Amino acid sequence: MSFVDVDIGNTRLKWRLRGSDAVTYCMHGGDPATALAQMLSHTQGALYVAHVFGADVEEALRAAAVTGGAREIRFARTKAEHDGLRLAYAQPQRMGVDRFLAMAALWRERRAGFIAVSAGTALTVDIVDDRGQHLGGFIAPGLHAMRTAVLDRTQFPHVFDAPAHDQPGTDTESCVAEAALAAALGLLERVQTRHRLPGFVGGGDATTLQPFLASDAWTLREHLVLEGLAALND
Repeated sequence: MSFVDVDIGNTRLKWRLRGSDAVTYCMHGGDPATALAQMLSHTQGALYVAHVFGADVEEALRAAAVTGGAREIRFARTKAEHDGLRLAYAQPQRMGVDRFLAMAALWRERRAGFIAVSAGTALTVDIVDDRGQHLGGFIAPGLHAMRTAVLDRTQFPHVFDAPAHDQPGTDTESCVAEAALAAALGLLERVQTRHRLPGFVGGGDATTLQPFLASDAWTLREHLVLEGLAALND
């Protein structure tokens, strides 16, 4: 039986066949069940799914999987402890499974401390020490969310796609874009300075942040959730 790992984030659905390096993604527009059904027209098998939505969405996802011909569908859950990784949360079920899976993937690979970052709708940071103990983390608005929080409250027409270059902006949009970038980089650099652990960055905005981070301290890892799904289901 073939296994397909599926990562459903706030805006995108990504999947890959277990054992393959090829990752495919699509925007789901807030309707992940329809996107999953469309995915199944291209690939079938047993699905192992991580999603950031509430439990209510799982019924629709399961129905889409059955209609699409999937042999089975299983949903990943956050665990208080896995393979020597121990979460700091007193209520592990309140941690997004995407964060847990990213840490599980890195811990399985490294068996040493790290900083796991997901740069998407939210910017999440989690620190794990050399014993596998999760020390806690940070959740901040992602780059687009930070831009929106400012620009949507202005009274003039504006755009959101101003590039950022880690320098002062020269118009309102670029000033906002540069501030969002600086805030994100500042958080990551502060965490790395304090804990002195190697950092790994994934998520939709990872490639935006990576060029401005120290190359000897930070590594781009775009598909940690998919790697975590494979790690938990081997």
